[in-house]
Amino acid sequence: MNPNIEQHFRESELPFARKSNDWINQVINEYRVVLTDFLNLRELTLLKKLVNRYEEINVYSYGGYDKAELKRAIIAPGYYKLDKSDFEISLIEINYSDKFIKLSHGKILGSILGSGIDRSVIGDILNQKNRWQIIVKSNIKEFLINSVDKIGRDKIRLKEIDISQIIDNKNDWETTYQVLPSFRLDVVISNAFNLSRKIAKDLITHDQVKLNWFAINKPNEELKLNDVISVRGCGRVRVNSYEGQSKKGKLKSKLDIIKSK
Repeated sequence: MNPNIEQHFRESELPFARKSNDWINQVINEYRVVLTDFLNLRELTLLKKLVNRYEEINVYSYGGYDKAELKRAIIAPGYYKLDKSDFEISLIEINYSDKFIKLSHGKILGSILGSGIDRSVIGDILNQKNRWQIIVKSNIKEFLINSVDKIGRDKIRLKEIDISQIIDNKNDWETTYQVLPSFRLDVVISNAFNLSRKIAKDLITHDQVKLNWFAINKPNEELKLNDVISVRGCGRVRVNSYEGQSKKGKLKSKLDIIKSK
């Protein structure tokens, strides 16, 4: 991969950028379609930037519904005609006794990963009242259904249903308009959760913060579009958009925030 291109990526992003570059070369050199695992929004942003350097190929993404946080991507030559079935996504519903069992996103994901399934083959976990669904790569659905019969200590049953039966996912993200002195990690955390800069820095340096699902301990890290920050005990923040500068030179932006309950 060209060093001039690599300099635009964080060190933690370079492995993904190099993998993306390999995918692109496969499409160009072998004139074939590449289908990825589930990618987060930041990874999709990076992939699209790399693909957009080439006129002869395109990238498409889909995660089962329009506002999915995790999506599979298709990188394809210009001749390719998109069909959503090509994303090879399946929908699994959790059948359980909602009178006696209380499920959560964390419990469900923990039980799935505990069965030996890799996170990259699992998409969004959806919730609507007492209904829970899981979006997965189609080629692991049978293994998942046969391997996972408990969430924590509670008995459940997994069943594949048609993707057309996907529920309207409960979305806890709230969009706020912020005027920030910078896009530093500690500044964004401080403003998003109404914390002092010192507390924000302490959370970062004491390993309480993840950036795009990776641990980070640099308070001065500059954030970029679609970065997702997870702060233990506080919630999550996503950089939605940059709206330009105020008259005083501050940065106008939109942040999506989920606060821990």
